[in-house]
Amino acid sequence: MVEPHHELQSKNAKLEELARTDALTGLPNRRAIEEWADKQLKGSSRHGFPIWMILGDLDGFKQVNDTFGHAAGDAVLRTFAETLKQGTRASDMCGRLGGDEFLMVISHVSGEKIELIVNRFREQFSNLSFPFSARSISLTATFGAAGVESDQMWSFSELLRSADEMLYEAKRGGRNCVRMRLVGFPAMKGSGLTE
Repeated sequence: MVEPHHELQSKNAKLEELARTDALTGLPNRRAIEEWADKQLKGSSRHGFPIWMILGDLDGFKQVNDTFGHAAGDAVLRTFAETLKQGTRASDMCGRLGGDEFLMVISHVSGEKIELIVNRFREQFSNLSFPFSARSISLTATFGAAGVESDQMWSFSELLRSADEMLYEAKRGGRNCVRMRLVGFPAMKGSGLTE
């Protein structure tokens, strides 16, 4: 009787992992990110360490799908996911929200350093080239970040909404850049503008 019970437990654990993983990229999905971020936000409120939510969105991604097909788009998404994953510490999290939108949750980093980190992701990705249909193309990404550096309690949805506002401000500002907001303060203009 013990063996079937362990087998069932193992299968349930695998199903639970699949329910928290984005099938295309292998990154955590929105559900997993939100659950993890909620715990981090509670810790930030209790202990006063900084925490940032950074939304990344690929510039011109629809054109890749339309021009080269969905297999090419999938390759771009997997490469962007790998770029984020390789540059994220084990104590932080990056995941895919859906489409071409990714989210990183990074803690214990000041606003000045978070901008350097995000710009490093942005630059690494823009330096890559993708060979599609005998052509080589490069893509860029735009980022919006929102963070707290105090012991105030903020919800996942509040910080995500603020990061989303910064992302759209960055897109309106020319794309391939970073816009940041320390929650409770005005937006900070990031570098990397393509004006």
